[in-house]
Amino acid sequence: MDVELIDETPAPAPTSRSASEGVRQSYTSEDRAFEELMADADVQPLGGDVSKLRDAIQERATCERRSRVQEKMWTDALSEEELHAPTLTNAQRKLLKRAKKTGRLPELNLRHYRKAEALHMLANFVRSQQVHGVRFVRIITGKGKRSQEEAVIKPAVIEWCDSPSNAAMVLDYTPDPDVSGDYGVVVLELRRLR
Repeated sequence: MDVELIDETPAPAPTSRSASEGVRQSYTSEDRAFEELMADADVQPLGGDVSKLRDAIQERATCERRSRVQEKMWTDALSEEELHAPTLTNAQRKLLKRAKKTGRLPELNLRHYRKAEALHMLANFVRSQQVHGVRFVRIITGKGKRSQEEAVIKPAVIEWCDSPSNAAMVLDYTPDPDVSGDYGVVVLELRRLR
């Protein structure tokens, strides 16, 4: 006689997301920054899909760029005061601290170049450094005090960094003020190539 066993325990209810994904969506920007630092140090989570974590990090960078634009910190219409004596946010201070921990940064001097030449050199330099796995670079723009009317290179570099077409190369950037509070250098944090 054949006996058929039937398991009558109810199947678990299907979930639309894993628990870790639901938790990640509730992260603050500080949590995402921590995850990014851990990713930079090649620390892997214990389980789960790492690509979702990378998506969250990219989302953070996009949100930060949008908030900068919304706050008009780095728009096309920079005021003279913002252009010469910026007030750094906590995120910008942390970026500078991380960059300085890496030691001497590769740098590109764009002073005395025309805007189009400078932007072309900037794009080529950033691409080459990204290919070599460099994380931070210094871009010397000059303070713009010798320009005939107003600074040209400094706002062009900032606009280039904010451009969505360059988001695949530049994760974030910050001015590097000198003792006087003015700056002629911009530090870029580059994205890693996948």
